[in-house]
Amino acid sequence: MNCIFILLCLLQIVYSSVDQNKHAQSAKDLQIQNYPMPKGYCWRITFYISRKLLSGTSNYITVQLINDETRVFSNRLPCSDKCERGSQPSFYFCTPQIDPVKEVKLNETVKHFWNGLTSVWRLESIDLMNLNTSANYRCTLDNPDADEKGCKLNPTGYCWRIKFYISRKLLSGTSNYITVQLINDETRVFSNRLSCAKKCKRGSQPSFYFCTPQIDPVKELQLNETVKNFWKGFVSGWTLESIDLMNLNTSAEYRCTLDYPGAEKKGCKLNPAGYCWRITFYISSNYFSGTSNYFTVQLINDETRVFSKKLSCAKKCKRGSQPSFDFCTPQIDPVKELKLNETVKNFFKKFTSGWRLESINLMNLNTSATYSCTFSNPGADEKGCKLNPKVIAM
Repeated sequence: MNCIFILLCLLQIVYSSVDQNKHAQSAKDLQIQNYPMPKGYCWRITFYISRKLLSGTSNYITVQLINDETRVFSNRLPCSDKCERGSQPSFYFCTPQIDPVKEVKLNETVKHFWNGLTSVWRLESIDLMNLNTSANYRCTLDNPDADEKGCKLNPTGYCWRIKFYISRKLLSGTSNYITVQLINDETRVFSNRLSCAKKCKRGSQPSFYFCTPQIDPVKELQLNETVKNFWKGFVSGWTLESIDLMNLNTSAEYRCTLDYPGAEKKGCKLNPAGYCWRITFYISSNYFSGTSNYFTVQLINDETRVFSKKLSCAKKCKRGSQPSFDFCTPQIDPVKELKLNETVKNFFKKFTSGWRLESINLMNLNTSATYSCTFSNPGADEKGCKLNPKVIAM
């Protein structure tokens, strides 16, 4: 009798423990659902170090990623036993979201005095990969021995985000594989195979990321669907209503609506959902010709005018330089005139900066249309000019 009583007590203890674990796990799951992970990007950076003697380093490195609007920083990365001469070490880090990235700078922290004298860290080139979007960048350092290491990043292709708007009708989703084909007058490029499993349900708006060789502009999109199995071919109609496409390198956006959502061959002509631009300033080499102020670009034609966001010239618009800025606006076509609205950062800058601007190039990243203009009075407070289309010789 005592044995039975003891056995019942043990069973009660085991049941209580299992029940508590179940409630703890449910609470943990609920906490995860209520407090999602913060948004940001994770990166892999690879250094290509010279094979010359004493070219490595064991110091700490902080990576700084920059675009026209903001800059973000990595945590401190230790180079000890990794950054040896002739090596190609890789480091992983995460930052707040920044898109696109145009420049990278490295801040080196000397571990101790002796390392500062025996290490010069000759860095020849850098590869950077966005682990969230698969965007790849590369740059070569003009002066590998420079104390301040940094370079402009060039995309090694284009990365994209595509978003499908699927009908809410019954059997409109799919779990098949999709390949995206981007087309213009000269070439066509293909994505890797994307899986719709558990994502492309009826009424959903799933997004996918992929990279392709560089293509600019994009005029047409086609989707190649691969049926996973024979049964799926009959139970899935995949009624696709519209598509959004974004270039993660240039921020150019496209949109299209399918004339026949239920067609087996899915494709459409892409229309820019606005225009993205690259403006390049040619600044005089005279003293005090640069600026660190903010400015806004105003594009004008006979019918309308559109404005860029506020762009910062800090550390970019130096005398004799040719800085470039990317921005997007509502669609305007053609562009006939350009004006710059400058915002003085502080009272002292107004007297030490003249910003003598000699000429401007403007490129439409969606259509490749290019314009240029020359200023008759580079030092004028109100900067603007009539734009002349540039004809590219074939």
